[in-house]
Amino acid sequence: MRHTVLLDSDGTVFAVGDNRHFQLGSSSPPMSSSPQPIPVPLPVDATITHIDSGWSHCIAVSTINSVYGWGRNDHGQLGAKLPAAKSSAPILLSIPLPFGETLKMAACGPEYTVVMSSTGQPYGCGWNEHGTLGVGDTDDRFEFVEIKVDGSILRENVEHLGVGGAHVIVC
Repeated sequence: MRHTVLLDSDGTVFAVGDNRHFQLGSSSPPMSSSPQPIPVPLPVDATITHIDSGWSHCIAVSTINSVYGWGRNDHGQLGAKLPAAKSSAPILLSIPLPFGETLKMAACGPEYTVVMSSTGQPYGCGWNEHGTLGVGDTDDRFEFVEIKVDGSILRENVEHLGVGGAHVIVC
């Protein structure tokens, strides 16, 4: 990971560093990196409350319950079926939330992404080589899928979502 995403107090997102996989959210002007923070071109009505980044992709959650992603997508880490393995600009992602649920948080692993709903239900996409997403197989996911959580876990008490190299922690 050779880039950084920054969130200022008014919900504006900036990125700095390597842009080889468009993880700065920009392809114009063409650049391989930026030593200065540049604004990520998110929709003007998208006040961002939470950001995270993986090795070469980024995720932003907005106050209007939308999730945007940009950068590399070769393993499905953006949760979108794209014609190319990268997105040079932020795209709106589709999360299969039940009616009435909202997004609580998002976390990026190296090449996967996990989001959590207001009820504590995790959804994941991307690299799943080692069963990282906990969906019962090792196939990469190019769309967000529900991660099954043992029914004995009281989801309403779930407060945190953590990810690592090849694991997800919900606690």
